[in-house]
Amino acid sequence: MYHYFCALGVLLAVSAAVMSAPDSSQTVRKSHRLESNIVYVTRGSVPVKLDLYLPTAESKTPRPAVMLFHGGAWTSGVKEEVGWIAAWLADQGYVVAAPSYRLAPEHKHPAQIEDCKRAVRWVRRNAKKYNIDPKRIAAMGFSAGAHLSAMLGVGKDLEYLAGDKNDVSAKVQAVIGVSGPYVLAPPPGQKAGAGLPDLSYWLGGTAAEKLKVYQEVSPAYHVTRYTPPFLLIAGNADMLTPTYLDAVMAAKLREKGVPVETILVKNTGHVLIPVPDKQIEPSLPEIQKKALDFIRKHLR
Repeated sequence: MYHYFCALGVLLAVSAAVMSAPDSSQTVRKSHRLESNIVYVTRGSVPVKLDLYLPTAESKTPRPAVMLFHGGAWTSGVKEEVGWIAAWLADQGYVVAAPSYRLAPEHKHPAQIEDCKRAVRWVRRNAKKYNIDPKRIAAMGFSAGAHLSAMLGVGKDLEYLAGDKNDVSAKVQAVIGVSGPYVLAPPPGQKAGAGLPDLSYWLGGTAAEKLKVYQEVSPAYHVTRYTPPFLLIAGNADMLTPTYLDAVMAAKLREKGVPVETILVKNTGHVLIPVPDKQIEPSLPEIQKKALDFIRKHLR
C-alpha cells in the first residue's frame, strides 16, 4: 500500500510543477543561461549530473547560490522537474544548481544524501569559476527533495553527514522545504508498528527492523543550535506528508533557538497541488515572494 502512495506522490509532484509553472507569456524575459548535465560525481560507473542556472547580468561581487532538489519518494523524479523554479530564481540573481541523485531501490540510503552533499561540495569547489559566494548557499526541495535539503541542514552527529574534516564543507546556510517528511521514525517512547510507512525499498527494512536507520533519516531528530534557518511550507490538505510533520520540525527548531518560518497553504495537498474548485491561500505568487524574502534575508 505504501508503494502506491509513493507512486501517487510522484504524480502529484509532477502535476504541481506543471500546474504552478508560469505560462510561456511569463517566461519571455530571460536573464539567465543554462549549463546542463554537468557531471558532479561518478559513483562506480554511474555519472551523476546537475544543471546550473546562471544569471547573465554581470556582478562585481560573488553571488549567493541555491541548491534545488526534486522529489519522487527517493525512487524517481528528474532534475528538470524543478527547472522553471531554478530559472525563476536565477532571474532574481541567484546561481541555482539542480542536481540529480541516485535513486532507490537500486541505490539505497545513504546514497541520496551522499550525492546531495557532493553536489554542494562541487558548487563550493567551483565557486570562483561561476562567481559564487561559497559562504552563502541555501538548499531547497520538494517532498523527498525537502527531506534531503533538511538533512543537509542538520546532523553533525551522523557519520555520513559529518564527513567534512578533510573535504570542502557541505554545510548550507538556509533551508526551504515544501511538503517534506521530517519525521520518519516513531516518536521517542513509541514502538515501531502499524501506521508507520514501510520504506524498506529505500532503508533496507521496516521501522521495527531498522529503527536506528529510520531515526537517522528523520531530520527532526538531529536539530542542534548550529542548524541553519528553515522555511517550512505545507498544504493543509496534504495526505502524504501531513502538516503535523512540519509542526514537529518547527517545534524542534524553536527548541534549539533556530530561526524558523512556516507557511500553511489552504486548499492545497502534497507539493501544493490545489484542491479542485478551491482558491488557495496565500496565492502562489505570494508564496514565491515569501520564499524569496527568506532567501534574501539569510543569504545577504
